[in-house]
Amino acid sequence: MNRLARLLASLPLRLPWLRRWRRDRGHVDQDGQAAPELRIYLDETDTGEDVVGGKGPYWLIGVHKARRFHLHVENRGHSSVMRSSGTLKSLESLDAQGEWQRQPGFNALPLQWAGESFATEVDLLPGNPRKLDIARVYEGGANLQLISPMLPSSEQRDCPPGTYRMTVAVTAAPNGRTRAMGRFILQFDGGWDGVRIYEE
Repeated sequence: MNRLARLLASLPLRLPWLRRWRRDRGHVDQDGQAAPELRIYLDETDTGEDVVGGKGPYWLIGVHKARRFHLHVENRGHSSVMRSSGTLKSLESLDAQGEWQRQPGFNALPLQWAGESFATEVDLLPGNPRKLDIARVYEGGANLQLISPMLPSSEQRDCPPGTYRMTVAVTAAPNGRTRAMGRFILQFDGGWDGVRIYEE
């Protein structure tokens, strides 16, 4: 198999299927540049972003401060990845027996790119990591809230204190192919400073 792979990699880029195969394998494109490679990761120095101004029902009870948490997406290639979208594909919680249970009624949620005002698609430039909003906790609130621009503030999904496993995917145009996938553990103890996120 390795011999066949080396043979295909050495052939001229005349056939469209061969060009796609070499790009997906991480070989150089016809312009001599490496194919883009995306990575979803946690920045250990990112402990949450404080945001002033509550929304939805929390605003009515006088809560005006939230802490927002992110994942980071990096393009490690040499060309831009156009119209990239992030999605929370699955959400599981850890039960009392130490088993992961899928959250009932959960459907995949489009995620919002930080600072983009409800934007679900951005162009990922090489060497310019972007943040994906995933959750927030309100000061004085008892629940962690997942963030999706496709839902109004009053209908965002609340998660009580517990341990959760999230699978996040980043896809890109034109065919919506998955370019990166990551799985992360989120622990929430119910407090303002009680959120911890780490890679599984």
